[in-house]
Amino acid sequence: MKKIVDAVNTEPSNGDFMIHSSGIKDHIIVCGYGKLGQEIVYRLKKMNVNYLVLEHDINLVKLGQSRGEPVYFGNAAEKSILKNAFVENC
Repeated sequence: MKKIVDAVNTEPSNGDFMIHSSGIKDHIIVCGYGKLGQEIVYRLKKMNVNYLVLEHDINLVKLGQSRGEPVYFGNAAEKSILKNAFVENC
């Protein structure tokens, strides 16, 4: 599976995160990295599908990132977060 995110997230002054990439597209946005989100990520990886995860629990974000997963802190219910996750290209 090719890596879809080129850099880690940063925190601009407005509190939103930014994903720096050369163009993320044809990916799945997984909302949450709890037990179900982790299972979804496991299956997406087995299917060789590009994905990223949005999670609002900082502890789960750290867990996912420690596993090398593209997990980003943010509320998937916010339009600006979805825009930063390239929802229009997924």
